[in-house]
Amino acid sequence: MNEQEQKKFREKYESLMDAKDKMTYILDKMHKLEEDMYVKEYLKLQEEYKKISDSEGYEIPYISEEQLLEKAIRETEIEETNNIYVCMSAYNGKYGLDESNVKSRYRVLDAPVDYDSKEADYKQYYNIELSKSDEGYEINIPIAMCKEFENNNLVLYPPDIEFANKYYDYVKRTYFTTIYESNEEKAIEKVMTKRIKNK
Repeated sequence: MNEQEQKKFREKYESLMDAKDKMTYILDKMHKLEEDMYVKEYLKLQEEYKKISDSEGYEIPYISEEQLLEKAIRETEIEETNNIYVCMSAYNGKYGLDESNVKSRYRVLDAPVDYDSKEADYKQYYNIELSKSDEGYEINIPIAMCKEFENNNLVLYPPDIEFANKYYDYVKRTYFTTIYESNEEKAIEKVMTKRIKNK
């Protein structure tokens, strides 16, 4: 071992001895504080908070009730829906349709048109019980099949096509809030009152 290595060894050993002294002091102080009833309460609450935060998410105290509702919807697996849809728009174009599957995704190349437009090739519907990432959330139906689709499902139309997203969010919130506060039957009944028109 050369002189420089010896020097480094001494410095390291002194650093470790210093750390031991400081850590021992801190541990002693912590043990004394843990006997204090306020500190005990704090540590208990901290542990409980961590458990909730680990299972439900650290952001919970900082998000709105609307965001909590959306989180609950997103994290609840829904396998069977009541087939309640909001008609979001009508489109001119074929990109949103696939000949073999009417449920294919909408493509931005299609032009939105009025619900009644003779130019419309298909309508786009969102299921109010599903989240964006769920299969079946968004469905595109060729105009020729819309009447049959709407007869077999509960379809809501926004009062104004420009506010379709806000209307959808409002209906969805109303539906899930009513399920939480009451039951599914009342939620469907309440949503039915939001039915503006069925074309």
